[in-house]
Amino acid sequence: EMWRLEPRRERLWIAPAFSRVAFVSDVGPTLALCNPGANLLPLEATGASVVVAFWRDGALKREVRLSEVMEPGRLRRTVSHYAWAHLQGFDARGRLRLETVDGERVLLEP
Repeated sequence: EMWRLEPRRERLWIAPAFSRVAFVSDVGPTLALCNPGANLLPLEATGASVVVAFWRDGALKREVRLSEVMEPGRLRRTVSHYAWAHLQGFDARGRLRLETVDGERVLLEP
């Protein structure tokens, strides 16, 4: 749910999705819902796997696929998953910042 707290508390919209990792931008406002495993992807992940979904005004605006961020061959294997990135939140211009497991810094436009 996206809420305005001032001048009075008011619910603006609801995104019909859930993630344990989410970021809200001051620009928009935009909600970024990240892959449910956060920095981990299932072993069956492919370049077509959605890693971030951007929402605005209760509507899905854009899905970012793994192949837009990095080549699947660069994923780092853990015991049970693949590690892909560390999500850092939005910058002042409303871009989602992340760093891939091999150190590449990426800015995603909503």
